[in-house]
Amino acid sequence: LRAMGPIIARVDDAIKPGKSIMSWTSMNLDNYTKNIYDEMDNLEKIMRRVRDMHDVQLESVLSNIASSPLVEIPSDNVYTVDEFLDIFERDTKECGLKMARQMETIEHSVHQIVKFLKKNYGEQDLVGLEGQYKCLRPEGKNQTRCSECLPCCLFNVYQHFHSRSTEALVKSTRNSLDAIRKRFIISTANQFRSSKDSQEPKPPLFCADIALAIPQTIMRPSLDDIQGSLNKAV
Repeated sequence: LRAMGPIIARVDDAIKPGKSIMSWTSMNLDNYTKNIYDEMDNLEKIMRRVRDMHDVQLESVLSNIASSPLVEIPSDNVYTVDEFLDIFERDTKECGLKMARQMETIEHSVHQIVKFLKKNYGEQDLVGLEGQYKCLRPEGKNQTRCSECLPCCLFNVYQHFHSRSTEALVKSTRNSLDAIRKRFIISTANQFRSSKDSQEPKPPLFCADIALAIPQTIMRPSLDDIQGSLNKAV
């Protein structure tokens, strides 16, 4: 909203004469009211355009990233350790490429919104709006950003969607790891099922063989190998 400041200020400037010098008998009352409606109409059009770009080009993409699983593990399939690693590597690579394109879309969309806003600023508002959006009123000895001047407002727009993009990626990763955990828990929980349970038991996530090595029996792959494969995938 702060990045809309110069555009909102034009509406305030159009209204301002009515607070001081305008009266019901003023000769230019029609021009005064027309100017107010023109500025309000312009503000509404700009806000509608920014809102549409925000909802369609940003929020929808961020939501898609957050809800996209990094890997699909069907609940009715059993895998060897090597198969699991191959599927994990393939799916995460494909999803990573897809998310990289989506991140580029987000970056481009933020640039488009900022460019559109700058196009509707006055010439006096464009000071400092190039390059790194250097703060016009740095505070303190460390020259920290004031977060109030227009360059800081636009800089914060970029920072906001950078944080939102990171949050979406983290959420996708967390949900994917949680899905793997739940799939593994379902597999291990089958051994504790009651014989009276009417539901069909879910198959285990991994398949393993039992080999006879007199005087012992050996599981291949071992539990340590399976755990190592999970750690490697993660």
